[in-house]
Amino acid sequence: MVELSKNCCGCTCCAEVCPQGAVRMAQDEGGFLYPKIDTAKCIDCRLCEQKCPLRKPQNTGNAKPPTYAALSREAGVRVKSSSGGLFYMFASSVIRKGGVVFGAALSDDRKTVFHTYAESYDDLAKLQGSKYVQSDLSDIFKKVHFYLNHGRWVLFTGTMCQIEGLRSYLGKEYDKLILIDVICHGVPSPLIWGHYVHCKEASYSCKVQEVYFRDKTDGWKCFGMKLLFANGQCYRSVWQKDAYGKLFTANKIFRDSCEDCRFKTVEKNCDLSIGDLWGAEYMANELDDDMGVSLLMIHSKKGMDLLESIRDSLEIREIDFDAAVNNNPYILKSIKKGSGKAKQRIYKEIRAGKDIETIASKYAKNFNLKKYMIALLDRIGLLGTILNHRNNRSRKNG
Repeated sequence: MVELSKNCCGCTCCAEVCPQGAVRMAQDEGGFLYPKIDTAKCIDCRLCEQKCPLRKPQNTGNAKPPTYAALSREAGVRVKSSSGGLFYMFASSVIRKGGVVFGAALSDDRKTVFHTYAESYDDLAKLQGSKYVQSDLSDIFKKVHFYLNHGRWVLFTGTMCQIEGLRSYLGKEYDKLILIDVICHGVPSPLIWGHYVHCKEASYSCKVQEVYFRDKTDGWKCFGMKLLFANGQCYRSVWQKDAYGKLFTANKIFRDSCEDCRFKTVEKNCDLSIGDLWGAEYMANELDDDMGVSLLMIHSKKGMDLLESIRDSLEIREIDFDAAVNNNPYILKSIKKGSGKAKQRIYKEIRAGKDIETIASKYAKNFNLKKYMIALLDRIGLLGTILNHRNNRSRKNG
C-alpha cells in the first residue's frame, strides 16, 4: 500500500489520476483536504505516488526572470482587483481568443472557495480579487484537460503547488495552456473562513451577499475586509483589526505544508507570476496612486507573448527582481512555522461553536498595528530607508 506524503499541499493530483477511484480528498480537523485511500479499491499501481508533485525534483535554477511593475489603464478594473488588475487583463486576452479561464471563486453561500472556469467577460468577475482561503480543485484538472484536448486556449491561475499538481496530472506540455502563479503568502483554513462568515451572519442577522478580502476604500496599502449583507448592511475593517485578518497575520490558520513550501523558487514551472508590488512607491513611484500596482514576473516565451498582446493597455515599468523580493519576501520565503498545538486548539474551539472574535482575541491578542507595521518594514528591509528619508527631510526643513 502506497503511503502518501504527510507534507501534502492538497493539489488533488493523486485523486484525479487514480484509475480505480480509490483516492478521495477528505477534510482534516482544519477543513483542509487530504487524500484518503480506499484499500478495497486500491490495486497498488502507485500512480498516485508517481504523480505527486512533492516527489518530483525541486526546481533549483537561479536565472532571475524579467520583472515589472504594471497596472491596467482601466481604473474600473483596478477597483475590482486586489492590486493592478493584471489577472483581468490577461484573462480578457484569452477570452478574446475563444479560450477558457480557470481560477478561484466563492461559493453561493460565500463560506467556501473553489476553482471554476469562465468563458465570457461577465463570468470573469467571479474570479477577480484575492480569496484568502485554500480553494477546492475537485474535478478541475479533468476539465482543463478536456478543453485543451478540444483545441481551446486555457489560462489556469492558482498557487504554485496547484499549478505543479496540474502539470503533473497532464503529463505533457500544451502550446495553448497558460499558467499564472498567484504569489502566495500561504493558504488559510477553509474551516476558519466558513466559521468567520457564519459568525458575521449571526452578528448581523442576515446572510452575507458579497465578500471583498481586499477592499480599497481607504487605499491599496490600507486594504480591509468588507462584507455586504442581503439586507443592505455593510461590515468593514482594516485587515489587521478584523478577526480573520488578525488570525492570518498572527500565522495561526495556514496549511502545514506552507511552513516549508518547496515551490518558492526563483525559476518557476509556469509562464507568469503576479502579485502585489509592495514598495511600489520606491520602485515605480510614478505608477503608485494607492489604488494598486501589480508585480509581474515572466518565466517563459509564452508568458512574454501574452504580455506583449496586452502591453498597450497597461502602464508598465521594468524593475529589479531583487528589489521586488526584498519588498515581498514571501516570493521566495515560506511562512514562519507556527504552533501546531495552537492551531488544534483553534480548530477545536471553532467546532465547539465559539465566536470568531473571541478566538481571535485569544490567539492573536495584543495586536498593535504600529508595532506590526514597524516589524514588517524592518523584515522587508524598508525601515532603514524610511527613517533615513524622514531624517533627511527633517534636516532640510530645519
